[in-house]
Amino acid sequence: MLNNKPISHLPSENPDKNQHPTPATEMAAPDSSRLFEVKPSSSVGADWSALKKLLGSTQEYLQTAQVRAEIREKWPDTLERLPFTLLKPLKSLFLKVLQLIFKDQREVNQNLIQVCQQSIQFNQELMEQLVTLSSQIDQLHQSQNNQQITLEMMDNHLTDMEAETELLPSDTASFDPLNPQLTATAVNLPAPQLPTPEPEQLPVQLELESWEPTPEQCEAAMKMFQAYKFCQGSAVEYFQTHVKRYLTTLELIPRQKGLRILELGSCPAFSLLLKQKFPDATIILAYNDSPDEKTLEDNSEGKLAQDKFQKRYSQDGRDKYNQQLFNYPFSVIESEPQSADWPIYRFSYTYFNIEKDIWPFEDKHFDVVFCMEILEHLLVDPGFSFREANRVLKDGGTFIVTTPNIARYESVDSILSGDTPYTFGIYYESGPYGRHNREYVPREVARLGECSGFQTDLLLTANVYPLSRDIRLVQELLAQFNDDPTLRKQNILYRGIKVTDQFKSYPPELYG
Repeated sequence: MLNNKPISHLPSENPDKNQHPTPATEMAAPDSSRLFEVKPSSSVGADWSALKKLLGSTQEYLQTAQVRAEIREKWPDTLERLPFTLLKPLKSLFLKVLQLIFKDQREVNQNLIQVCQQSIQFNQELMEQLVTLSSQIDQLHQSQNNQQITLEMMDNHLTDMEAETELLPSDTASFDPLNPQLTATAVNLPAPQLPTPEPEQLPVQLELESWEPTPEQCEAAMKMFQAYKFCQGSAVEYFQTHVKRYLTTLELIPRQKGLRILELGSCPAFSLLLKQKFPDATIILAYNDSPDEKTLEDNSEGKLAQDKFQKRYSQDGRDKYNQQLFNYPFSVIESEPQSADWPIYRFSYTYFNIEKDIWPFEDKHFDVVFCMEILEHLLVDPGFSFREANRVLKDGGTFIVTTPNIARYESVDSILSGDTPYTFGIYYESGPYGRHNREYVPREVARLGECSGFQTDLLLTANVYPLSRDIRLVQELLAQFNDDPTLRKQNILYRGIKVTDQFKSYPPELYG
């Protein structure tokens, strides 16, 4: 049976004071209108402290009410102040009835107090969740503000470019990026016709999870480089930077015995890892070099190339023997370690220009051809290299290409910052092949393979170096356009399977 009055207005335990106000030590019932005074602000930063304070006050009031309800065991009035006199038996009966009613009321009040306390606890938990949500919304708004600032900067930059374009002389040929047709004004030249892209879709299989070497594997590889005297001086820092890329690339090789492997642009440290992982494989090393005619006349047996390779692969320059294969000079060199705990590895090698020369190998001779970090150095015809790789591979053979990804997050950030997107585009003293002449996006590498008789078996990107820039803002920006993050890492890893000897036309997006 519910009492219509608040609990603090129940009769006092002292019958002489039941008309007096509630003592100051007992908390008064809060005004019901105040329970809804604290409303979430329309902004994210609501006044949570006021709501928390109100819940705490209500909880204290309920605790006081519960104590008072537990103290009162009997009906506190003896019915002595009624305007009429009751017979003692009747008075006793009325008191018993009131005691029963009061007991029931006390139990109801206890239950009501318990329900209110549970409600307060629930509201406190809900408030904590709302505070967390409010903080997350603040962070989201901050991120959106940063993105808006970036977009405004890009828009201002485009506006400046348009303004500069308007200042160009009127007799200058104009170019519309939305309609890529060169319009000649003062210069009386016909507008060139751009090739129409092939309508077929590129069959690319994306593998989203790339293998990553452990720190222990990287450390073991560095110990091996030191044992073979490669990690000396400034070379230590170089190999520390590239060892992760070496180990990641090794995982692309099919697990077979007795493989014939051609490693183009061979790196001595990687060749050691390759031989260690595939000890029964026959490995031929090739270097992309083209001596001038006078040098070839004076070195008809390829001694110049042999000297270059001895500097790269051996420490004492010893030449064990030369041999002729397919009417082309081949040499054999040794990699001799400092300790007898490591084996002596022997490699056959030769040299040729992989984008100009017919490769000095028979048709369908190799199981695997490696083109690691070479594609970006080529100047003339990368498609020729892909076709020659197809020719010397067996049917079903594997062509592995690794090259920097110009679409990586770091390059995008470089462009937005006004820097070059290339990783190594500087002019180098070794000549035009020493620098990166063209870097690629993943689908361009796959297109070269598809036009050269290969089926894309794997196309992914991997982070194989320490990050050179903070890419978080670029990641958030590109995510707004549903960009595929799996193709935005540093290096392209391509694996193609030879499926035909028939070649298609070169891809129009690469050849004019």
